[in-house]
Amino acid sequence: MKNGVVRVLGSVLLIVLSARGAPAATPAGLADVPARIDRIVALLRASGLSHEQRRRAVLAQAQPAFDWHVMARTAMGPTWRERTPAQRAEFTRLFRALVERTYLERVLRYHDEKVVYGREAVQGDTALLPTQIVRPRRAPISVDYELLRRGDRWVIIDVLIEHVGLVSNYQSQFAAILGRSSYRGLVAAIQARIARG
Repeated sequence: MKNGVVRVLGSVLLIVLSARGAPAATPAGLADVPARIDRIVALLRASGLSHEQRRRAVLAQAQPAFDWHVMARTAMGPTWRERTPAQRAEFTRLFRALVERTYLERVLRYHDEKVVYGREAVQGDTALLPTQIVRPRRAPISVDYELLRRGDRWVIIDVLIEHVGLVSNYQSQFAAILGRSSYRGLVAAIQARIARG
């Protein structure tokens, strides 16, 4: 992954968690996403929490906002079909841990950037929620959230930063590893990344 893309994707959860609310036109079902974000922002602003307490509290709120199974399946790509149920569960757990470990520390450096929402596009059980992250003395960042309806709530299945998807970016990395190695080699590579932090 190129350094510029790493820096931008490294802001993914920060951007997800730094929003201040949804536009008035947001359909009722989509309000679940900004409501969860608001709770996380409140945790980031709360005083009296240790770093570890804040980390755990943010994780507890953030984890349900994402559909980790769908994200892991997409990141694995076509070879997902070749995996056993146990391997799929293992990979989903590792993928979630990788995303959390890689980006969580950046989330905890929250600096109150302003989030401006665009008009969401809902098509059946999927939606795209565009935003712009406005930063002091720096160019705004375009962020699109791909959402999937799960019953009466919506979950995030990808985040596109300046039109680069978090999941698709991982998919290309994982495909390269699988092209020269095996599933066990991919697992080892992800475990090593998680260990490095």
